[in-house]
Amino acid sequence: MPLLETIGNASAFAYGETSKGTSITIISGSVSFAYTGSPQYWTVPAGVTSLSVVLFGAQGGGSAPGGAGGYGGSVSGTLTVTPASTLSIIVAGSGGASTHGIYNYTYPGGAGGYGGGGAGGYQDNTPGGNTGAGGGGASQILISGTATYLAIAAGGGGAGAGAQSAGGGGGLTGAAGGGGGGTQTAGGSVYQGGAGSSLQGGQGQYPGALGGNQGGGGGGGGYFGGGGGPTGTNAGGGGGSSLVPAGGTTATAVASGNGSVLISYTGIIYG
Repeated sequence: MPLLETIGNASAFAYGETSKGTSITIISGSVSFAYTGSPQYWTVPAGVTSLSVVLFGAQGGGSAPGGAGGYGGSVSGTLTVTPASTLSIIVAGSGGASTHGIYNYTYPGGAGGYGGGGAGGYQDNTPGGNTGAGGGGASQILISGTATYLAIAAGGGGAGAGAQSAGGGGGLTGAAGGGGGGTQTAGGSVYQGGAGSSLQGGQGQYPGALGGNQGGGGGGGGYFGGGGGPTGTNAGGGGGSSLVPAGGTTATAVASGNGSVLISYTGIIYG
């Protein structure tokens, strides 16, 4: 029988010596990451050259008059890694909700979620107005200290303050709200509000600039972020796009609340 040593959630099976006198140890384990609002770091164990990962993006903020924020996307796949290298883990935060403004006061829109969610459009001294909700952030794995992204699960767009203004969901190509969804090559387009860009959702349109009183939703974060929503009706932000490892899978608009990241691994140590 092999020797099984368990430390936390990591297991090591020592198979003794090979015919050439070299011992072999098989290690396996998993580690999960929840939202903290700041980067998290993880060092690849010795002997591990590939990881199985599952990432979920975050949901955009909601709006009582406009509807729900778009759900985040998911990404699953296998990453090729170097033993002892350090990965940066960004676990997405959900977008801030819409708020009701008061005349003669300027209210900020819902905050964009951690991981590149765009801010909602603010309410600007117009009676009866409401701010747009913030877009959800994208969950990300990258090589620490570089701009080499290995996997990204997109966030959903924030809801706009006007009627029929739910946010678009995050996915391989983000779903459109009032703002366009992010694609594999560009941020979501807009006719009002801020366009999405690399890793960043666009800001929702603020009503004072155009004479309305309902702010647009922020775009979801992603490989390319969703576009911010316009003022008025159909004002939700677009969902961001996901970055999927080769051979991996993805789904659109499946994750509510904050995002998450799960890493599983198996490796061999010779010694």
